[in-house]
Amino acid sequence: MKSEIQRQIKEMEQNMEHARQARYNMEQMTVEMQRKREDVEITTDEKRTEEVPFEKVKQEIEKVKERVQKFGMILREKCWRSGPGFRKRKERLGKKDRKN
Repeated sequence: MKSEIQRQIKEMEQNMEHARQARYNMEQMTVEMQRKREDVEITTDEKRTEEVPFEKVKQEIEKVKERVQKFGMILREKCWRSGPGFRKRKERLGKKDRKN
């Protein structure tokens, strides 16, 4: 009888401890979510206030376009040279193309 009561008391204490732990975890999660929400609000506010000049954006776009064009030219050159009839074309064209 006495051991049964002690076991029930121990079980209740464990349940209380689990409840405390769960409550603590919930509080931690709410605090973390609040922090994340504040971070999001701060970053969106910063993004709204920051204005980028149109000319700067235009220059960046031009730089990217140039890089893409150069890359495309390099790819075309490599593909052309690696083609099956390159040696034949080279012989047909003569010495002019051998410099490349």
